[in-house]
Amino acid sequence: MSRILSKTATTIKPSSIREMFNLASGMDNVINLGLGEPDFTTPPNVIKAAEIALQKGLTHYTLNAGNLTVREAVSQKLLSKNGITTNPETEVIITNGAMGGLYLALQVLLNFGDEVILPVPSWTNYSAQIQMANGVPVPLITQRKDGFIPDPECLKKRITQRTKAILINTPGNPTGGVYTKEILEKIAEIAIEYDLMVISDEVYEYFIWEGYEHISIASFPGMAERTVTINSLSKTYAMTGWRVGYATAPANITAAMIMLQENVYACVNSIAQEAAIEALSGTSEYLDAMIKEYATRRDYMIHALSELPGLNVFKPLGTFYMVADISETGYSPDDFAVKLLKNTGVCVIPGTAFGGGGENFIRIAYTNTMPNLENAINRMSLFIKS
Repeated sequence: MSRILSKTATTIKPSSIREMFNLASGMDNVINLGLGEPDFTTPPNVIKAAEIALQKGLTHYTLNAGNLTVREAVSQKLLSKNGITTNPETEVIITNGAMGGLYLALQVLLNFGDEVILPVPSWTNYSAQIQMANGVPVPLITQRKDGFIPDPECLKKRITQRTKAILINTPGNPTGGVYTKEILEKIAEIAIEYDLMVISDEVYEYFIWEGYEHISIASFPGMAERTVTINSLSKTYAMTGWRVGYATAPANITAAMIMLQENVYACVNSIAQEAAIEALSGTSEYLDAMIKEYATRRDYMIHALSELPGLNVFKPLGTFYMVADISETGYSPDDFAVKLLKNTGVCVIPGTAFGGGGENFIRIAYTNTMPNLENAINRMSLFIKS
């Protein structure tokens, strides 16, 4: 019976994020600062578009790549927002969230033993998905002094004959670090010099602070042909449950992703695709309001957390996350997170969940209302002082 489960099924482990959620699920009066999900409702115009699609009876299978109308909307957005020119018929695929796009990309790019350089701390699923594609994640630890952005010279040193790709995430989860144009140019030069692919996860592109700008590496000369750009509507339009993402890549890679998608889940939900057109092409009023609210919360949390003894906060330049060094409290991140949850009902994520470099940190998501954030700060203050 021990041979029933595959090696993949027995080696991929649940993340500490899931463990914290499971622990919190049995508790009352929890304030969740661990969930990387907007607390807003999907914009009304997007919901209305879905209702209209239902009334029209658009409830059937779509093309494996996604409806062309959706891909055209994505292509237009990529051009206007990201400076990436794409052919919507051959270079764009609609995926089951960004996770689906990442899964497909890794499956079609990696052979057994291929290495993917992964700057860490990073989102927990990157390493797991690389391993599920029979690849080898090669962690590249980033430093706070560098804004949690990889040093190009250190990146070069991680390249071997087995290196196939570099996976970047900007703005980045969990740290909120943002890759500058200069850093992206150097990474592009390295990718071209060593003939590597770049997988660029850009799901937090609209949540960027202090005058910084989001730049897509695929917009640089020579990079469109060696980049898979992954994105999603989940964070931008508070559509996590709709499961709509997209990817753009060279036509041969996109074709392989489409073929694989046919054999995994056929296509993305037809109604969600219609809603995606409205999200991408309709009014930005609700997105603008979300961004403004996140900015207010960010500023409050930076100030409030900095006032707590023992916490050293890294000021995030993007996303709706921040990390705080808690080493002065004398706790490990895991002990701190568990004791904080059990004693106060405030849920945060230990930095050890993020694949290296987070041994002294906790991650805090400000995806909660201002009253709840203020309540959480009060609880944390009492916990730390006690």
